[in-house]
Amino acid sequence: MSALSVVLLTGGKGTRMGGVSKAELTLNGYTFRNRILLALISVPQIIVVGPTFTAENPKISFTREQPIGGGPVAAISAAIPLVGHEFVGILSVDAPFAVSPLLEMYRVMEQDSIDEALVATDGNHESYLVSVYRRDALIRALSQLGKAENASMKSLLSHIEYGSVQFPRHQLIDVNTPEDLKRAEKEST
Repeated sequence: MSALSVVLLTGGKGTRMGGVSKAELTLNGYTFRNRILLALISVPQIIVVGPTFTAENPKISFTREQPIGGGPVAAISAAIPLVGHEFVGILSVDAPFAVSPLLEMYRVMEQDSIDEALVATDGNHESYLVSVYRRDALIRALSQLGKAENASMKSLLSHIEYGSVQFPRHQLIDVNTPEDLKRAEKEST
């Protein structure tokens, strides 16, 4: 994991969850945020884009997108100046089972991938917020995109040569609604 920085996106509004911060949702006694941070213990750098909290891990740093609420591309743009490694993992806090796929894609990229990025897929849809990039390709794509505020991940990826890696659907559960949370709870037992 020596060449990986992970950008953890925690600043979403949680609108479909009634305004509840998805970072604070719990699963098996751990908040989504803490569950993910524990699973990332071997990663040398973690950049949290969202509200700050007390972090005992010195590898964790914080930033915020501008404007706050500007979306995931704006969040990635805010984090990129802090990235200190060749590879950048992007992970949304509402994907509580996705650390394993993220780390697997990093291993593929580090060992033999010619792609500039890899995106997780369940075979039906790509999970753009479970992805790994070469830092230089991500910087170039952000520059080519221009305005990051409210830009879609798909528009960012249009500037990158990327591949996808398929994972079981349960590993890519994206918790956006109370029904998604129930499904995640069921998967975690």
